Amino acid sequence: LKASMEESSHRAKMFKTVDVCFVIDCTQSMQPFIDSAKAKIVDIGEIVLQMMGFGGSVRFGIVAYRDVDVGCGDHPVVLPFTDNVLDARAFLGALEAKGGGDWCEDVLSGLDAAVNLEWKSKVRLLYLISQTPNHGSRFHSYAAGEAHYVGPVKVFTFDDFVDTNKQGLHTDNLMELIRKKEIWFHCLEISGATAQMFEVFASKYDDKNSGFFLKVLPMKASADSFLSAVRNASWSSIESSVQRLSALTCAAEFQGPMMNIEIDMRPIDWAKMEGWISMIVDLVTYQVTDTSIKKAVEDRLPKSTVQHKVRVAPRPFNKGAM
Repeated sequence: LKASMEESSHRAKMFKTVDVCFVIDCTQSMQPFIDSAKAKIVDIGEIVLQMMGFGGSVRFGIVAYRDVDVGCGDHPVVLPFTDNVLDARAFLGALEAKGGGDWCEDVLSGLDAAVNLEWKSKVRLLYLISQTPNHGSRFHSYAAGEAHYVGPVKVFTFDDFVDTNKQGLHTDNLMELIRKKEIWFHCLEISGATAQMFEVFASKYDDKNSGFFLKVLPMKASADSFLSAVRNASWSSIESSVQRLSALTCAAEFQGPMMNIEIDMRPIDWAKMEGWISMIVDLVTYQVTDTSIKKAVEDRLPKSTVQHKVRVAPRPFNKGAM
C-alpha cells in the first residue's frame, strides 16, 4: 500500500509541473507592457501553483525580441527556464525597450528562440506579447515602401522587409513545431494590428485531432489587464492539458488484452457477508467553473451534500476486496 501511495504521489507531482514562457516585444513603445509583466510575474507564479494544487511546481522562461534594424542591440535576449520567479522578475527589470525603426518587428525570431528552450514540464504555456506584426506581406496589408505620415512629415515606414523569406514555410513549420512539442500557444492582443498575423499562426497551429488551438486574448498596458489575461488563459489551458495527459496515461497503462469480467446481478445477501461494516457517509460534490479559482483558494466553492449508506469490507485492501 505504501509503495502504491508513493507511486501515485510521484505521478501526481509529474502532472503538476508547468513551464511558462513569455515572448515579448522589447522595442521602444513597449516599456509599459514590460513593466506590467515585471509587476505581476510573481503573482502569476502563485496563481499557477494554486491552480495545480499541492506539490505543483512552475518554471519561467522569457524571450525579449526586437528587430533586425541597426540600433536594436541584442536580439533576441533570452532567460532560460528557471524555477526562481525572482530571477525572472530581475530579468524583466533589466530589459531596456529600444530600437524598432520601421513599424513591423522580428516576431518570428522571438518565437524561434522560445520553441528551442528546454521544455520539460508536463504543462507548457507560451505567451506572445506583440504590438505589431512580423515583417512580410502575409502578416499585414501594407505595400512595400508604404509609410505613416503626420501632415507632410514621414514618421515611419510600415515594413522595410516586406519580402522576407521567413513568412512562408519557416512560419508554417514553426507553428507545427510548437504544437508537436505540446505547447499551448496564447497571443495577447494589444491592438488590432496583429490580427492578420494571429490568423496565419492559427491556420497552421490549430489541430482538432490533438485539441490544440491558438488563443487570442485582449490586453492593455496596465498590470491588472496583463494579470487578468494570463490568469484566464492559464486556467483554461492547464485544465485542458491535465485532462489530455490523464487520458493519454490511462490509454498507455491499460494496453494489452482485456479481461473478461462477469457481473453477478443477484442481490447481495448481507447476512452472509461476515464482518462488513455498515455506515452512513456524505457524498460532497463541488461545483467548479473557469471563474471559480478565487473561491477555490478561499475554500468557498458551491457544494451539495447527499447521504448514502455504504458497507466496507473488514480488510478493504486485501486482494479481491471491494
